[in-house]
Amino acid sequence: MSTEPPAALGEALSNLKLEALVYSEEAPQRMVFINNQRYLEGQTIEGKVLVEKIIEEGAILSYQGRRFLLPVDQRSRLPAESIGSER
Repeated sequence: MSTEPPAALGEALSNLKLEALVYSEEAPQRMVFINNQRYLEGQTIEGKVLVEKIIEEGAILSYQGRRFLLPVDQRSRLPAESIGSER
């Protein structure tokens, strides 16, 4: 798995910006905010890119059979408890 999408994957991936990540040991509470939209594991971004898994380091995405990590920087990471019961 790569931390950077291969150049061949083009603009569909280069425009993705991971703005915030909420990580929890409980999968249903994990979420990421990419390009001002909230995504949960299993959802697709613009019908093209699958959010396979959310980990503490970022989101594992899949596009055209290739997996890569869209990393989050420390300032964007939020504990699940800070969100409360909203999902």
